Amino acid sequence: MQWLMQNVQFVIFAIVILSSILGPVFKWLGDKRQQLRMENERKRRELEELRTGRVEPQGPTPEQLEQMIQEQLAAQRAEMLRQRAEQAEVRRKAAQQRAEQAKRRRETAPQKASGEVARVLKATQSYAEASRLSTPPMIPIEAMGSQIHAHHAARVTKQAPSAAVVGRLGPEELRKAVVLTEILGKPMALRDGQSVI
Repeated sequence: MQWLMQNVQFVIFAIVILSSILGPVFKWLGDKRQQLRMENERKRRELEELRTGRVEPQGPTPEQLEQMIQEQLAAQRAEMLRQRAEQAEVRRKAAQQRAEQAKRRRETAPQKASGEVARVLKATQSYAEASRLSTPPMIPIEAMGSQIHAHHAARVTKQAPSAAVVGRLGPEELRKAVVLTEILGKPMALRDGQSVI
């Protein structure tokens, strides 16, 4: 016992070597035992046939073979149908997901469009309000001639214009007023640094 304790590593090494050698031997012995059992069974059947005069079937009968083939075909058919059903279910789910995504896109598109329209309307309204606040008061066209003449007379007499402002003066009317002032006013060389209007 003391020798075993001192040489434990050697004993483990020997066991590993013996198991690697004896493993194939045990497998070979098992195969031989199986062959011997099959041989004994065959001899027993032959003796039984000689004793009774009846031949025992050594394998499945043709009816059994036919039934086994039918069962295999049915199993294969059932598996094929199951796989097709799974594939059809996968395709149906994919089509349903695509339809839901398309529906969500169609639902969100009008919201985005309405948001764009609202933003454009808001920008237009704010622009209109800003232009309304920055637009100078409009003067009717009939009064423009008198205003220009009054302004011209005021510049000649070096007095401030005394024409009353009525209504609102739009950008088009203002442009016409400036053009008429340039036409009817002093030439540029004779002006003394005053603004045109």
